[in-house]
Amino acid sequence: MTVIAITMLVTMVLGTGVYAYRFAHRLVVPLAKLSNAAKRISTGDLSVSIDTSLMKNKDEVGSLAQSFGIMLEKLKNYIEEINTEKSKVETKVKERTAQLLEEHTRLEASVNSLSLGFIMTDAKNNILMINNTARNVLSYKVNLDGVSEPDLTDAI
Repeated sequence: MTVIAITMLVTMVLGTGVYAYRFAHRLVVPLAKLSNAAKRISTGDLSVSIDTSLMKNKDEVGSLAQSFGIMLEKLKNYIEEINTEKSKVETKVKERTAQLLEEHTRLEASVNSLSLGFIMTDAKNNILMINNTARNVLSYKVNLDGVSEPDLTDAI
């Protein structure tokens, strides 16, 4: 009788151990896969795909896997939209810069073609622009930095 009781007890303990192992394996392995995918996504690796076998599960892990999949696709779409908008902005900046350079060249040519002297200064009275007529009358020269300064070589 004790042998039968011990045999039943050992069988129950082994059965419980096998059941616990299978249950834990069924839960831990899918969660580990999702955790690895989340870690890769967090490092910026958007080439990750959520295991489709996980998404087919009808339990909480399957629901979680589906949510990860949806979030990943939305994240990819948002990044694609951002990159598209960034490209558009960069193109507009290049176009506008070219327009401003063209306008600056036109303005400079207009100012230099004046028969009257023209001087533009900032709030601290630094000369920003001086045309050839004003430069000749006031004996100014342009240094290597493009800044006008008095030409003192003729003053001696």
